[in-house]
Amino acid sequence: MSGRDRGGRGRGDRGRGSSDRGSSRGGDGSFRGGRGGGRGGGPVHVYSSVSCGNSAEAWWLTCHARPPGHIIPAPNAEATRIEDLYQKNLSSGGPLDAARLGLTDNFPRRPGYGTRGQKVVLWTNYFELLPAPNLVLYRYHVNVLPAATGRKLTQIIRLLLEAPGYIDFRDDIVTDFKSTLISRRKLSSGEVKTVIKYRVEGEDEPRDNALSYTVHVEDTGTLTVAELTGFLTSTNVNAAYSNKLPIIQALNIMVGHYAKSSTAISTIGSSKAFALGQGSDRGDLGAGLIAFRGFFSSVRVAASRILVNINVSHGAFYDPIPLNQLIEKYGREQHFNLFKVESFIKRVRVRTTHLKEKTNRTGQVVPRVKTIFGLATKNDGHGLEHPPRVQKHGANAKEVEFFLSDSPQAIGSSSAVSGTATGQPSKSSGKKGKGKKGGPSENIPTQPGSSTSQGRYISVYDFFKTGSPQQGDSEP
Repeated sequence: MSGRDRGGRGRGDRGRGSSDRGSSRGGDGSFRGGRGGGRGGGPVHVYSSVSCGNSAEAWWLTCHARPPGHIIPAPNAEATRIEDLYQKNLSSGGPLDAARLGLTDNFPRRPGYGTRGQKVVLWTNYFELLPAPNLVLYRYHVNVLPAATGRKLTQIIRLLLEAPGYIDFRDDIVTDFKSTLISRRKLSSGEVKTVIKYRVEGEDEPRDNALSYTVHVEDTGTLTVAELTGFLTSTNVNAAYSNKLPIIQALNIMVGHYAKSSTAISTIGSSKAFALGQGSDRGDLGAGLIAFRGFFSSVRVAASRILVNINVSHGAFYDPIPLNQLIEKYGREQHFNLFKVESFIKRVRVRTTHLKEKTNRTGQVVPRVKTIFGLATKNDGHGLEHPPRVQKHGANAKEVEFFLSDSPQAIGSSSAVSGTATGQPSKSSGKKGKGKKGGPSENIPTQPGSSTSQGRYISVYDFFKTGSPQQGDSEP
């Protein structure tokens, strides 16, 4: 990005410099564009005077030579003209005295700015955003009851966009998948309530016991891009625009929507994105961790233009390998300290593969994803009639026994194993189970492998070795 060293001009961040390196178009096409590059902006050229040489670069460093035949363009003439006129108007008010000072300015005024020193051309990683001049954005607040967070909230909003009244607008809506919808077309006035029956991503139909959520969508106002661009191109030193922050937020949501809606991209916070595919830039950090290179993006406003700041970012992720290998890698670094291993894997999401794959109507595999709650402990299942038997903290599959009912109808179902009350999580066998904890238990067989008239205890290892889960497509 080019920018004359002109500094701030007393109007917030309008004096951040100028850009002429490329464009990231938005607003004049579908919000869902951008899957194969910008919509009409052409390729972005990276200019550098650094020579990469013949030496091998580190995995996190990429040298870009100047594209053959390309000349670095001069700073944007229109931005320079606006800045000069603004500075002239600012200085024409006469000497700076107490009457011209106030507490309403974002930054102190600098009437002597640009009158001394040497001008330089500065290139930074800002790119111009070119919305359609007539773009109007409708903003809506989203509230979900009962309250949901994280991935569940993201999925609920995905389901909302597939619901009647929204599915016809999907190409015109962007969202932060938390609390805000931005649409190019007006959806409704006032507040609209939609009941969503939850289903896991990829499933065709909700499960029989699926929870229902009420999603409240409330109209919170209209944002006109022309008003923002008019403010940015104004040379009036007293010009103000009250919706600057809301419209910047809306544009940030627009820029980040694709990354948040794609299953091939992981996002951290509101502005960092990491592609996790096979061709992604990555490096092994050891101990079961890998680093991915991604990017940070943020919409900013400057003299006469809207800019997008793009920065390289890095993040540490768990190595996508079988869980036993992950524990082995990290355990070796920590001398297999069980408390450190438990802390490392707690809340990690894993995909189970020991059962037959489920597919939806389109043939897409619906993964079975579990969240690890912790290692097994002797206190698991207190209060159950037949709690699991755990020999020690961090017991393996042969050292944890569950109660298996003798009832043929129950084998392979959630009622077949003691401690599987749906929706009540507890620690068990290294992953998030479906049991519960409470007070002392009663009528518990005292010897491993003993049985009662209702059933018997069986280790997790033996349970899966016999193939029992296949009958009901479930697990203890």
